[in-house]
Amino acid sequence: MRERATIIPGTSREWEEHPRSPGLKRKPLLSLEVDGVEFSCSLVRAEEGAEVAEHVHEREEDIAYVLSGQATLSIGGEERELHEGMVVRIPAGIPHRIVNCREGFQVLSIFLSPRPRGGISKGGEAMVAVTKKLELGQKLTPEQAKEIVDALYERMHERARAVVGEGRYMRALKAGTLPFEGIKVFWQNWYGFVAEINNFIGCAYQFHLPFFKRNWDLLGPFSAKVADELIHPKPPGHVEIVIKQGEIFGLRAEEMIEYEMLPECRALVEWHRGVLHEGTMAEFWASIAWEEYVGHWAREFREALLSKYGLKEDQVPYFVTHEEADLEEHEGVMGHGEFNRAVLQRILQEGRADFRPGFSLEYAALTSVDLFALFLEGVYRHVMKGES
Repeated sequence: MRERATIIPGTSREWEEHPRSPGLKRKPLLSLEVDGVEFSCSLVRAEEGAEVAEHVHEREEDIAYVLSGQATLSIGGEERELHEGMVVRIPAGIPHRIVNCREGFQVLSIFLSPRPRGGISKGGEAMVAVTKKLELGQKLTPEQAKEIVDALYERMHERARAVVGEGRYMRALKAGTLPFEGIKVFWQNWYGFVAEINNFIGCAYQFHLPFFKRNWDLLGPFSAKVADELIHPKPPGHVEIVIKQGEIFGLRAEEMIEYEMLPECRALVEWHRGVLHEGTMAEFWASIAWEEYVGHWAREFREALLSKYGLKEDQVPYFVTHEEADLEEHEGVMGHGEFNRAVLQRILQEGRADFRPGFSLEYAALTSVDLFALFLEGVYRHVMKGES
């Protein structure tokens, strides 16, 4: 089937803080895969005097078009002044940094990276190379652990934007062409997932308690995370908000509680159950990295409900709650995404990079994303039965 053109209004995307460079913001515009090459396009803007520390893109080629302002690029031992109208190409593997951003520096940034053969969720060659060096008992410095976790999360977000944000379900939702029945069916399946995943987090508190006892500074935030899921805004917690949101969509509580999940949706639940009960700590905490992306996804879902389906702000309580819970500190509780990063970093610092054969950090993280994409695609196919 011939591919369709993709047209995305710039106003439909939100600016977000750059995960590794303070003073920078980015607006992801498009992320997709074509003929084995992953392509992502973003706007990036910098505050006056902002800097991008020296770094290397091991597998991505970076092409940037300077839209406005000026900055200094340091690359290959040379410094080049960047200004409006310039095009910069940085091949993979070349260390570079940017300093002295000024006069409203803004670029259109394009990343191209070939996907390795042999599977949709093995991660990039650079990520594989990093994790192959991780061995059980090898303790990393905080800086080394953070670098690996940041790279993992960046890869996870890129993958999620490509297969979830640009998947058929979310494209139809954001365009307003998804029948409202597609929202209701999704919500029946989503209730089943939320009811289980919150329980898995509680089980992880028990299974991994020795680790958290020895890392006392993380035990308090973990307790708050578990409590947040179970008692905010009141017991039984977030799952009650799911029921309330479903009722706003026109579902009765029993239509969610007794619903038999679609197999494509059940797969995500069973994946997390299996990793928790049979996997290692490193695998589990990598597998829930996508919780941070859920905050961004919830924002897109909420905006579509408001702009395309006529709902009001007080009719989207679940999405407001999860934007806040996953991305921000709220009522003294660390954002869930930030907390998950901190735990995974500490696991690597303590030399607990233990993986079963066929598993790695990126495999665990990206499989979760791919299964979330399958979840949404399964709902789409179920509702749009006439489309292949």
